[in-house]
Amino acid sequence: MTRIRKIIIACAVFAAILVALWLRDVISDRRNELEIMKPITLLEKAPQDYPKENKEVGKIKIGEETKVLRMGHGKDFRAWKIRNSIGQEGWFIEEKDNIKVKRK
Repeated sequence: MTRIRKIIIACAVFAAILVALWLRDVISDRRNELEIMKPITLLEKAPQDYPKENKEVGKIKIGEETKVLRMGHGKDFRAWKIRNSIGQEGWFIEEKDNIKVKRK
């Protein structure tokens, strides 16, 4: 086996491992179910990226059904990306009483 071929194989294996780890993280996030306890404002950008501006893209009502797409963490908070039944998607910061989290 040539040296270049070994490098290509090593890079492919490394890329496959990275994709598998990312996919595992996404699946883990999506195993969460949220019960909405207070109205929530959805934001366009992930709060944990600390954007300078973050446009409001929707609202979630108390008791509304949602699907978790991703979860992230900031310095002192947890953020969720969700989709509601009419297809609105956005991020919000978890607060003390705004949601209850359940694992599927």
